[in-house]
Amino acid sequence: TVHALERDSQSISDPTLKDLLPFEIAIHHAGLSRADRSLVEDLFSGGSLSLLISTTT
Repeated sequence: TVHALERDSQSISDPTLKDLLPFEIAIHHAGLSRADRSLVEDLFSGGSLSLLISTTT
């Protein structure tokens, strides 16, 4: 849900990801912290994202 995504975004260190997450949008690339990448992967596998933008990393 949007509320859960807003809550999850509080722990994000990447400012762009933090801004996008409440809209069910995420980014995934090697420059993210391990914690941010892990959260994005969990949200994606759980079906919580409408759009995921990623590199081939």
